[in-house]
Amino acid sequence: MCIGAVSSPTISNCVLFNFDVAMVSYAKSQGLTYTRYADDIYLSSKKFINSGVVQIVESMLLKQGFLLNKSKTRFMSNKSQKRVTGLILTTDHHVSVGIDMRRKIKDMLYKMMTKQQGDPAIIQGYLAFIKDVEPQTYNKLIIKYSTYGNVKDILSRISTNGMPANRLL
Repeated sequence: MCIGAVSSPTISNCVLFNFDVAMVSYAKSQGLTYTRYADDIYLSSKKFINSGVVQIVESMLLKQGFLLNKSKTRFMSNKSQKRVTGLILTTDHHVSVGIDMRRKIKDMLYKMMTKQQGDPAIIQGYLAFIKDVEPQTYNKLIIKYSTYGNVKDILSRISTNGMPANRLL
């Protein structure tokens, strides 16, 4: 997982304001919903979206001085897994980090709590991420690993003591 700068969405909002205005207008005229987060653009609809839409979006981007990354362009149906900005939209309209990310976080936490391996700052970041997206999973992890002590205190203490940690990433 690659994480951009915290300021990326704000900068994108400023730079892409005119593009957003044009896209919202175009999307409405076609019965589409336009959504953008940083530089990720999404068009959604309850009906089929013609592939010609890609050329129109590409043309609108070019007018603003940007190029469309065709390798990231894809069409998804209700039958395919919908991954948006690294998150998964479930069939029951919830957001999930996905099973692979849950396993990765669980593995990192296990190694830290049992063997003091890993970077506590990275683990804290992943825990904050999962807490935002799946609070119930976060709570289960904290409860499960509380048998080793207070997880947040241990991670914080290891992080502030400057204890050498083996990087997992």
